[in-house]
Amino acid sequence: MYGKVFLPLKLSFDRLERDETKLCFLFCCLFQEDADIDVQLLTRYGMGEGMFRNVETLEEASDRMHILIDELKSCCLLLHSDKEGCVKMHDVTRDVGKWISSDHDNQYEFLIRAGEEVREWPTVEEMKVCKRLSLMENLITTLPDQPECPNIMTLLLQRNYRMRIIPNNFFVPELTIFIEIITYPLSKWVKLLLKRSERIDLVEGCQEGVTDILHLLDVEGGGFDSLKFLLLYNFSKMEHFIHFVEKPHRVPPNAFGRLQVMYFSGMDKLEKIFQGQLPHGFLGNLREIIIRECRKLKNILPYHHLLGLQSLEELSVEECEEVEEVFHYEEGIIEEGHAATTSPLSELYFRNLPKLTSIWKGDIPPPGTLYNLRKLTLNYCRSLRCLFSPALAQNLQQLEYLEVRWCDEIEEILSVEEDNKYAMLPRLLPRLQYIHLSCLPKLRSLCYRHNRGGESHVLFDFPCLQTIIVSYCSNLKRLPVGPQSAPKLEEIRGENIWFEELEWEDESVMSRLRPLFHPIQGHEFF
Repeated sequence: MYGKVFLPLKLSFDRLERDETKLCFLFCCLFQEDADIDVQLLTRYGMGEGMFRNVETLEEASDRMHILIDELKSCCLLLHSDKEGCVKMHDVTRDVGKWISSDHDNQYEFLIRAGEEVREWPTVEEMKVCKRLSLMENLITTLPDQPECPNIMTLLLQRNYRMRIIPNNFFVPELTIFIEIITYPLSKWVKLLLKRSERIDLVEGCQEGVTDILHLLDVEGGGFDSLKFLLLYNFSKMEHFIHFVEKPHRVPPNAFGRLQVMYFSGMDKLEKIFQGQLPHGFLGNLREIIIRECRKLKNILPYHHLLGLQSLEELSVEECEEVEEVFHYEEGIIEEGHAATTSPLSELYFRNLPKLTSIWKGDIPPPGTLYNLRKLTLNYCRSLRCLFSPALAQNLQQLEYLEVRWCDEIEEILSVEEDNKYAMLPRLLPRLQYIHLSCLPKLRSLCYRHNRGGESHVLFDFPCLQTIIVSYCSNLKRLPVGPQSAPKLEEIRGENIWFEELEWEDESVMSRLRPLFHPIQGHEFF
């Protein structure tokens, strides 16, 4: 058995080129035998332990994890699962993985006892060297007081349904992730433990009737001093993350003082992230908000909440079928103590928002509100007709990357009514370097000026523009580039027939741009 089966599988493992792939394989062994291994859950484990190099967002981590999974499947170390979003591992392959992971001669040091009807905590000797411990699906009833585990990084205890007590001194300072410990109502010891965790993943079933985070976690009893990542899944009753109007004094300003990432998924009744005024300094280190499949959400952040989140750099919203607007502004409504008028927000990503009609709704945003925005991506926003008003575009002085794809109704990127106020239109978007437009069947122009006598095209200076990509935009007949604009332009990508049918007000522009044109191949930018 050892020579015929274990050694060939060990050789396949050793031939994996990247440490990330090897660690991904061993993390799959943490699950019980014959389990359907949730790839999304694997991603969260890997993200929590810092498995992925040069990855900062959950979206990037998910993409990387799928690459690793494909590599493992290609060498038969993982198998296809009939359950969507999952993979499986042959029991013999898992045994080999357990053997590799527990070898003291390598750096992995796993201890895997998932689904083995374990009743007791591992021995002192075992825990002295252990870095990753899986005791999920067992019969453990209690945990030790002040365990000796100086190297522990990952501990999995979910579905130990007989567990009733965790000693106050159990928590291990070196522990970096403590994931999904429960799927039943939160007891006091669980709340205490969560307060000491860097990462919390909470899923449906933790507690019924949860309308905001205060119903779920004991925020009043003190802050989450270590918490950096908070992920909430499938809470069918949660209407707000926190309702400050109902409980204005129950949330200490530093309750989530170190929180960096908030993730919401499958929250069917979530109406708003926050209701009421944010306390000054609340979520002072929050850098990223990710929202997916929240069906009742209609708008994301009002202006005063956006300014209140003074470290927020990235906002991602996907698969939210009722979202109509991202930001909205009402003059005079600013949080008490929030003197800032500029958000640090640098990246916006929107995908499959079928009712989205505006990025910014309401009064004109104050100058500089979105000054730091550098990257904007919109995919499958099928009700959007125009991307920017001139007032909003004036805020985008740092925008470098613009991608718009599969937005069926969009007719123009920037819409301008006749108004002398915007005589400086050509100087908008001065830092833009990259434009990617794809599958926009109604797009006619990047910018029209709508006059009483008709429409006229606007040409931009684009002093930093380097790349223009246009695919499957058959009605786009003009580029907003004049004889003196876009001096740094390096390439134009698109279909041959589209470029040949472009209309030019000045033939010298066509002569200058033709050498920069490169035809796309097939569905290269589909």
